[in-house]
Amino acid sequence: MGDDVLDTWYNGVAGAVAEVQDLLPTTGRAAVTPQAANWENYSGGFTQAQVNCFGPLVVMTGLIRVKAGATAQTPGSTYVVATVPVGYRPRDVGAANPLGGRILTACQSSVGSPARIDITVTGDVIWYSNIGNLTMAAGQWIALNAWWTRY
Repeated sequence: MGDDVLDTWYNGVAGAVAEVQDLLPTTGRAAVTPQAANWENYSGGFTQAQVNCFGPLVVMTGLIRVKAGATAQTPGSTYVVATVPVGYRPRDVGAANPLGGRILTACQSSVGSPARIDITVTGDVIWYSNIGNLTMAAGQWIALNAWWTRY
């Protein structure tokens, strides 16, 4: 291919990416909302659940716990524990990836065993309690540590 063809192709792709980037925050921080019925941010100076944006990179951090008086989160189940705000969610890549835009990652919990959390294109943060015997009672926590790109 000649240089002019490559330049035209590159400029077209770069223009499309720039249009998408203009719609999304390039820097910033937003709260990740714990699921109100059973989960809350861990207090006492620990990082609240949040996402930070660095260009296309999104980093989720924070510590959440089962609320006092909440139903115990039992093994063999999945729970939506929090929601990532619009603009920071993983991108839906459609049929190109059987997981869609779902991000799968490991997390640490206060029960001492690793667990899995997924972040979906709809913003759901899903905790999988089927790894080991992870019954989570009031006051027990999970660390939300994950990263992904938005485009």
